[in-house]
Amino acid sequence: MKTVDWRRVDLGGVVYSYRHRKQNQHDQMLQYRNRATLNHGDLTRGNLSLHISSVDPSDSGPYRCFVPKMDLICFANLTVVPKDQQNRTKRHDSSTTGPPPEEEPESEDHGGNREAVRAAVISTVVFLLCGLVVFLCFWF
Repeated sequence: MKTVDWRRVDLGGVVYSYRHRKQNQHDQMLQYRNRATLNHGDLTRGNLSLHISSVDPSDSGPYRCFVPKMDLICFANLTVVPKDQQNRTKRHDSSTTGPPPEEEPESEDHGGNREAVRAAVISTVVFLLCGLVVFLCFWF
């Protein structure tokens, strides 16, 4: 495959563009630079999985993958759910007559933001499914 384009449908911008066997950053949206990747070696096997690192809620939205040579379009919707901040918000209510409620100690999360990881895994699965569709269309 010589050309693969991943775009944000709602924003109308390029998330990742692969042209003439290399990444093309010319039209890429700034918020995806150095965060969106595509394994070029997997393209020969029909895997068009887009990987977005350090996802946040602004990455949520509809994505479209287009392979012109095969006239193939695939859609994926990514939803990034922010980590619940309620336990981390410190409450200082000066209108209470009693002592402030005890704050729960923040747990050490050595694995990072679980929701972001979950969103990344879900988006990878969705993109892998899109790659599988391309693979099946290409070989059958």
